[in-house]
Amino acid sequence: MNILGQFYTPFVYVLTLNDIVVRSRLLQKVIESVTINIESLTLTFIFILIVMYHFSVVGQLYFRDDWLFKLPTPKVSGVDQPRLPSRARRSLPCRPVLID
Repeated sequence: MNILGQFYTPFVYVLTLNDIVVRSRLLQKVIESVTINIESLTLTFIFILIVMYHFSVVGQLYFRDDWLFKLPTPKVSGVDQPRLPSRARRSLPCRPVLID
């Protein structure tokens, strides 16, 4: 297995980590406890997703002005265009760095 990892791809070494689980009694107990309680863990995960969804809805309702993002448009014959929110104005110089 190690020869395959040495000459083919290093991702093969991940498979050798399974050997540690097979040899360790403690890790076998951890895997067993997770697989036995899979239903309660799944329900807990779904509950966390629901709570996160509620926080995002409440955040969007109360902080709508911070979530709206309008790009600046060129001025047309002296007509003032809406300005960007202050957070957006501060983040515009960082944008080319983040994209690259």
